[in-house]
This record gives sequence, structure tokens and C-alpha cells, in this order.
Amino acid sequence: MVLGGNPALQTLKSYDLGHELLLIGRYYLSQNFLLQGVGSVAFPGSAIRLAADNHTSPWVTLQVSLFMFF
Repeated sequence: MVLGGNPALQTLKSYDLGHELLLIGRYYLSQNFLLQGVGSVAFPGSAIRLAADNHTSPWVTLQVSLFMFF
């Protein structure tokens, strides 16, 4: 046991959590507005696969944000 560590992470049988491909795009609509898009796909590593009895598949994240500056 590691002092201050997350108990759930301490029970994993591997240090390989997985790999992630992350793409970020930014476009300034004007001087005060920024549009940002984020897309990612994560591939579970052996630690996740072993914890989930090999019932894993890649997961995807998509996000679009609009920022306003003053």
C-alpha cells in the first residue's frame, strides 16, 4: 500500500492503463470568440482489461466549446 495513493488504483495488476489519441482544433471566430473542438479515442491497457475481465473496448470523447473574451 502506498501512503496517500488511490486505493482503487493500488489493486490493479499492471501499470499499463492504456493509450490515448487526442486531437484539438481551435478557430478564432472574432477577436472575442474562440471555438475549440476536442476529439479523442482511448485504448484500454492490460490493467483496465484485467480489471474488467477483458470486456473492454476503446472509448471516444467529443467536445465543442465556445469561449468569449472581454
